[in-house]
Amino acid sequence: MNSPKTKSTNPLLTHPKLLAFLGLASGLHCYRCGGRMIYRKNNRSGEVFLGCDKYPECRTTRPIPESLLMEIVYPKLPGF
Repeated sequence: MNSPKTKSTNPLLTHPKLLAFLGLASGLHCYRCGGRMIYRKNNRSGEVFLGCDKYPECRTTRPIPESLLMEIVYPKLPGF
């Protein structure tokens, strides 16, 4: 039996600009172990999320904060 595909709830989470950040640190820290939160991609939905760099010892994940997401997808122009 085929499992249903997961639909993205926010189209910005699959934006091509986010793919350039995969594996890079976000500047945020894991609330469980203090590790760095890095950009990761869900292979089923294609969405990008934050996951602890101590994986698999620490499996903490969190969505990308809206402010950080907007800053990546729509960067501010110099002088504005």
